Amino acid sequence: MAGSFSRSSVNYQAGGRTPVSSLVCAAVIIVTLLYLTPLFAALPHAALAAIVVVSVVGIIDFDSVRRHWQVYREDSITELATLLTVLAVGVETGLITGVALSIAFFIRKSSRPNITIVGRVANTGHFRSARRYDVETFPHVAAIRIDENIYFGNTHQVENKLLKIIQRRPGTKHVLLVCSAVNMIDNSGLEMLYRINQNLDRMGIKLHLAEVKTPVMVQLEATDFVMKMTGSVFFTTDQAMKDLSERA
Repeated sequence: MAGSFSRSSVNYQAGGRTPVSSLVCAAVIIVTLLYLTPLFAALPHAALAAIVVVSVVGIIDFDSVRRHWQVYREDSITELATLLTVLAVGVETGLITGVALSIAFFIRKSSRPNITIVGRVANTGHFRSARRYDVETFPHVAAIRIDENIYFGNTHQVENKLLKIIQRRPGTKHVLLVCSAVNMIDNSGLEMLYRINQNLDRMGIKLHLAEVKTPVMVQLEATDFVMKMTGSVFFTTDQAMKDLSERA
């Protein structure tokens, strides 16, 4: 693998772009093995290693690591950890380390979903985060957007964040969950929605849904959740806010 990788690097740096370059390279290797081997017999291993290292270093993109650090640091951490593990232990261990870190970071991110109150932007039908934009909201309506699938890894986080938001808004009469970013709800997520619906009902608050995607709606309609839900399912957030804003 290392030999193939280093040869590919040298081939690319030499200008090879088509399969013909591989044929030429194979021919040169055969001629070298048959007739030129004695010339390389006394060459120190350190010199051969230096040739391989120089050829490989040329295709390592360190600039991408810096860019990834600015955008999504977990990618840079995974890349560096994989590189160091390959150098210290071996290729297979390094690949396993990289895959394990990628999975761990994915689970960590999805288990801490972004949940934010949204409001109407000026007189448009667009809704954005109330923390970042100057939007119109209503004291008796809490329109909350969940930016992640709802599954066993984040149900407790979602439930706790929703309840904290409602506790900070004592005048809330309606909770609207904007599900535009939700592509899947598993059994744990469905059980959490049942609990949220029941807890809000005890507090005199109605639960509504908006922008539920078809696959998710099919999941919900396969149960009795929609029938037991205290509120309604709206096609768009705009339609929901127009309707709920009139319910004081």
